[in-house]
Amino acid sequence: MLLSNAIVAFAPTFSVILIGRVLLGATIGSFWTVAGALGPRLKPGPQAGLATAIILSGVSLGTVAGVPAGALIGEFLGWRLAFAGSGALTLAVLIAVWFLVPVLPPESRRGLKDLASDIYDIKAELAPAPGELVIYKERASAFFGTPLIAHLQMMKIDSLIICGESTSGCVRASTVDAYSYGFHNVVVEECTYDRSPICHKVNLFDLHHKYADVMHIEDVLAHLDGLAQGRRVA
Repeated sequence: MLLSNAIVAFAPTFSVILIGRVLLGATIGSFWTVAGALGPRLKPGPQAGLATAIILSGVSLGTVAGVPAGALIGEFLGWRLAFAGSGALTLAVLIAVWFLVPVLPPESRRGLKDLASDIYDIKAELAPAPGELVIYKERASAFFGTPLIAHLQMMKIDSLIICGESTSGCVRASTVDAYSYGFHNVVVEECTYDRSPICHKVNLFDLHHKYADVMHIEDVLAHLDGLAQGRRVA
């Protein structure tokens, strides 16, 4: 933002002004992204929401008031001085941030090269338990070109609880194939999603009336708890 204001303030031609404004536009998305993520890191815990609200309120105030303030300055002092003043203010804020905001260590040192190697890794929250089977598939259905059906038959499993994404893609294809193999399927509504709510709902409706029982997660968990209690009693 400082560089953009400096370019515009001293621009000799309109094309240079345009370059400066495009540079500003390119930085705004990153600015909002950083601003939104900064609150929880500066004030973790119960104060994270308040910290985020204060940061975003300041950004919003600057965005809303900056244009009329710049127009007012430009009316009296000229547009070049308006941009020069904005650049000076940006520099002052940068200095204040440098001295007042604590240094935050990076949460991860992984870069783009690392991302390419683990983009398909299983998220830590969904990590398989010891002994659970992990199957890598290359098409929408979990059954196509994989040993999944052989494994399920070997384990004498006849019912499946299906979760994942997308509802209209991998979930639907896997559910249809499972139905074709003779499994009784349950699709957990809250544990599936799609790129659009209407696509998600339409496919859940269709699956429920053809290939599976679409159930809420609390009902599925209650059923599993009942089975576990029955086994303990037995």
